[in-house]
Amino acid sequence: MPLFLGSENETIKVISSKDSCIRCNDDEYLDYLETLDEELLNLDPDMEPTRFILRKVLSERDRQVLNSLKIKKDKRGKPSVNTDYMIEEIYLALEDIEEDPSLPPEKRLPIARDLKGKVSKDFLKFLDQANVLNDLHSARDLSFKARGDGPLKKS
Repeated sequence: MPLFLGSENETIKVISSKDSCIRCNDDEYLDYLETLDEELLNLDPDMEPTRFILRKVLSERDRQVLNSLKIKKDKRGKPSVNTDYMIEEIYLALEDIEEDPSLPPEKRLPIARDLKGKVSKDFLKFLDQANVLNDLHSARDLSFKARGDGPLKKS
């Protein structure tokens, strides 16, 4: 049975590489994803970035949902990677989005929520098209690897 260090209430804050406040190169951004140290981003001091707040650890139920979606079968019955997996992972993990309160409404993200109060999957598809979801997914993944506090399996 897996042992998990950390709680389902722990969150991480992630700034996407697509944020206009960022003034760093790709290698520096990768270093940021591993540490989540915002100083590595060389943020524009005159702007406030958008921060995506993600649960670090998903509930057992949510992990089961994700595991069932990882692999799907194509029309011929051959296993293939489910491209909706990342959208579902971020849907389950995304707790909130912090935007600069001084932004005028027309410059804010078009955040929509579903009946459960979670960010809608249509909005997540918008983030996917803007190449933001990959950053969020990578940050969650690396938060386990870099900090060594992800799932541990008994041997």
